[in-house]
Amino acid sequence: FRSAKISSPKAISNGSPRIAARQTRRKQMKIGLIVYLAAVNAAAFFLFGIDKWKAKHSRWRIPERALLLAALAGGSAGAWLGIKVFHHKTRHKRFALGIPVILFAQIAIFLTLYRVFFAAVP
Repeated sequence: FRSAKISSPKAISNGSPRIAARQTRRKQMKIGLIVYLAAVNAAAFFLFGIDKWKAKHSRWRIPERALLLAALAGGSAGAWLGIKVFHHKTRHKRFALGIPVILFAQIAIFLTLYRVFFAAVP
């Protein structure tokens, strides 16, 4: 009894090209989602840092709406980290309570979608 080498998605899916194509699309979607979330969280983090710098130097500020939109677009973890690292917007209830609520909602949505789209058996 020999062990089979698995070298392609086709080998994993028992030879069905449709299942192999679906597995490839799922991998591409995972990678795209990870890249998107990393980019939007980095952007939200840096927006909070830039706004803090502008506040200290009496410059034109980034609108609060833009900061909240960055969090709503998937960057809530980066926004929350920006609040903690830069000690920025900590007195505003909209940010002190709103960003964590958005973060937990996005985690719940992400876990639900992950179970539906990625963890399902092909």
